[in-house]
Amino acid sequence: MRFALTGSTGGVGAAFIDVALSHAHSLRALVRDRAHASALQREGVTLVEGDLASDSALRELAEGADVFVHTAAHVGDFGDREPFVEVNVRGTERAVRAAASAGVHRFVHLSSVAVYGRPDRGIINELYAPRLFGAPYEDTKFQAERVAFALGKELGMEVVALRPPVIFGPFDRVFVPRVLGLLKKGLAIVVDGGEAPLNVIDVRDLCDAILLAATSKRAPGEAFNIASSPPPTIRSVLDTIARASHMPLPPKGPISLPYGVALTLATVIEGSMAHVSPKKQPPFSRQLVVQMTRRVVYDSSKARELLGWQGGKKPLAALEQTVRNHFVRA
Repeated sequence: MRFALTGSTGGVGAAFIDVALSHAHSLRALVRDRAHASALQREGVTLVEGDLASDSALRELAEGADVFVHTAAHVGDFGDREPFVEVNVRGTERAVRAAASAGVHRFVHLSSVAVYGRPDRGIINELYAPRLFGAPYEDTKFQAERVAFALGKELGMEVVALRPPVIFGPFDRVFVPRVLGLLKKGLAIVVDGGEAPLNVIDVRDLCDAILLAATSKRAPGEAFNIASSPPPTIRSVLDTIARASHMPLPPKGPISLPYGVALTLATVIEGSMAHVSPKKQPPFSRQLVVQMTRRVVYDSSKARELLGWQGGKKPLAALEQTVRNHFVRA
């Protein structure tokens, strides 16, 4: 199968290249700088230089592909709204149009559980209506998914959306590095005991879902949660990363703060960062505190039943292996 891929140097895109090549698929990948991606070319990936703002690069990327896999996104819980809109919304629209214009059969859109608007509690499956949340990342992922489905239908191209939660893996530049940064700063903090679930997924399991979404006859027009089941607790995830990275925790475990105290601390840190490094994401934010107290489980039964997806069953073991193999210096 011939794949066109955006986000090839991001955590999901880089992992998908490894998985697709191991299954003998051919790949054409969008890269900002061909020279910096020469290793991909040596592996047999065809490189197209450009970004999501370039219609000509996207058309070249899509030419001859069977499936267009769109993993590129602007990610974060902090920052101005415009970069999120430009990449997540306008970039998705350009990618869909380029794929349809090139006659691509199917478009697999990497969405997010953020489209649900961050509910506070409950078991959330795909019958739960997506909604706006009021933050740049969440709202633009909601809008991007709507654009992908609506435009794909209008242009006669099959669209599938995958909705993962927090993603970890060998090329992770967001989740595990952020936790390791907190541990190094002595901010081994949980809120209200850390017993809330943390919905996560190993990127390799997510890549398996992408391949299934690209080939299954039951996938077109559908959105699928792709999350570990059952999710581990926040406390167990922090313990696992600390143990695997040999980062010492306090003798009695992570510091547990009541919600109100944690929110105050995050407000102080955000305020200090605003004066010192206004464009840098705070290590401990109010949004992070809110996320650490949600009693939500994202249900992946639909992906298991319709796609035959079998991943996400041992998240802590996979997380420990990932940290030991890819984030600990020998």
